[in-house]
Amino acid sequence: CKSKNSEKSKWVSWERDIAQHYNKISLEINIDNLNQQKCIELSKIDILLRYTTLYFIFYSSKNNIVNELEKKLDGFKILRNSDDLKKEKGINKVRKAINETKNKGFVVLFVSRDSLKKKEFWSEKQMAIEEDVRLIVVLLDNLSINEFPALEKYYNIKFIDNDINQLYQNIYTHVKNQLLKNIENYNEKINNLYGKTQS
Repeated sequence: CKSKNSEKSKWVSWERDIAQHYNKISLEINIDNLNQQKCIELSKIDILLRYTTLYFIFYSSKNNIVNELEKKLDGFKILRNSDDLKKEKGINKVRKAINETKNKGFVVLFVSRDSLKKKEFWSEKQMAIEEDVRLIVVLLDNLSINEFPALEKYYNIKFIDNDINQLYQNIYTHVKNQLLKNIENYNEKINNLYGKTQS
């Protein structure tokens, strides 16, 4: 994230130099241009989304839901407990996936009538909450968020009429908005340190 004010920061320059040295800069977003050339800068966020990890906690017989959703989310790194992680049979593998989403993604918790019967579901849900990850709750089988008070504070989507397209749009838009919010929070911190950016 670049701006006139960030250029004044020795700390930002130091971090950027290190990132450039290790070839870790994917792209640059000009914060000052968010006012005047917003569409151009926001389009870059779509590129950044390709670096997002989503961990699906899914215990249901309706595998077609996550299979179709994963196709829609092409470009995201998808981890699924129902295949690669479950076969490994290790709590450490689950923790590794949750930690990865904590740093650069979201846990997508699918709540279904099948999942409510699985102790693994409750264990993984609790781990995600304890790690304070960014959680997206998807409610299946006509379940209501009111039935789960511990999940009410998280962003939730009610999966209706098997509409995979709408589910995809809701998840994609939420992830994009959260990324934009992170950028805006970063800009606010820089502005507070080095003065307001002139638009």
